[in-house]
Amino acid sequence: YRSGKLLFSVMEKYEEGFEWFVKAALQNHEVSMLEVAYCLYYGLGVKQDLIEAVEWYQRAANRGNMDGQY
Repeated sequence: YRSGKLLFSVMEKYEEGFEWFVKAALQNHEVSMLEVAYCLYYGLGVKQDLIEAVEWYQRAANRGNMDGQY
């Protein structure tokens, strides 16, 4: 997650950051699930996919993350 956040936020390497977020999200890291959803929703580092974004938000919500419930 931290590697993705650094690449995404500081270095603006969205594609690489997205890849790290996905790796962490697949290991059930809730905040990474939100980051994946955000990237998919806005098309940052990945092709925009609103349906998949909602699915990632739901995964985070199902793990108890309140930010994923909006």
